[in-house]
Amino acid sequence: MLRRNARPTPCFSIGLTAAALGAIVAAGCTDPASPDFGAPREPIRQLIRSVDLAATDFLIEIDLENPQEGSLRVRPFSYELMIAGQPYLRGEHSVELRIPGGAVRTAAIPIRIRYRALYARYSNLAEEPAAEYELHADPGAPVAGRRYADAPANNGARSGGPIRYQNRFPILKPPYIRVGDTDFDNDGWTSAKVKMDVRIENPNIFPLGVEDLGYDLVMGSTPIGRLTASSNDPIGARSSGHVELRGKITARHVLGRLLAGGGLDSAKVYPHGAIRTPWNRVTLDPAELREMFERD
Repeated sequence: MLRRNARPTPCFSIGLTAAALGAIVAAGCTDPASPDFGAPREPIRQLIRSVDLAATDFLIEIDLENPQEGSLRVRPFSYELMIAGQPYLRGEHSVELRIPGGAVRTAAIPIRIRYRALYARYSNLAEEPAAEYELHADPGAPVAGRRYADAPANNGARSGGPIRYQNRFPILKPPYIRVGDTDFDNDGWTSAKVKMDVRIENPNIFPLGVEDLGYDLVMGSTPIGRLTASSNDPIGARSSGHVELRGKITARHVLGRLLAGGGLDSAKVYPHGAIRTPWNRVTLDPAELREMFERD
């Protein structure tokens, strides 16, 4: 059974699946925008589409309403994404909308944040599990639910005024594996059984599913064995879990070292396979992971 040592889960709306919401509720945090909790849908919201080790993809949806009797035409409009108070992305919502009188239509802005480019601008974010941003846009129609008397006089009730929307997007980090006690038992000159107690750390602000992970035992740059976990329970957001890994060592040079009384002090464990986020399954590249772990 996986034993967790959980830290507090930060709360913000990231469009979680029901399974992920359940994990966050168990940690004492709820998503106020989720219909599971009876709250109304926010007129401006962020919906995560996918995350991987290269980028985060999400939508910013804006509900626009027409308070008039006649049809309202919403032309393509530009937007700007600000990070750390500086312009980071500029684009255009190119789909023209026609909103019947008294109706609401949604403008969806797709955003893709590539980590390599993000870190080139903001190197401090390479160590962060999320990044804050602010969206600037003026779609030329009121946001649903906004009081028209609150609109700036120069825009009038028809426009509703420019939008300033703040949120943050997650940055996927791979799970880290810390090796604890190690036991091995020789089966002769052909193989040795190995048992390792490891701690799997999830540095992310969302839970990770690890049921599709396998583990490589590596000495230097050479894989010396494959390990399987005694438990595949998900790891909660910003939590760690202890699990027992078992497998066999078949590398002859390592077997000779063990028979001579040596140990596995220099061996490391790297995950392979895939992890599951609340939004998608992410296949891990062993070479990329190894480079990241060696760098850390």
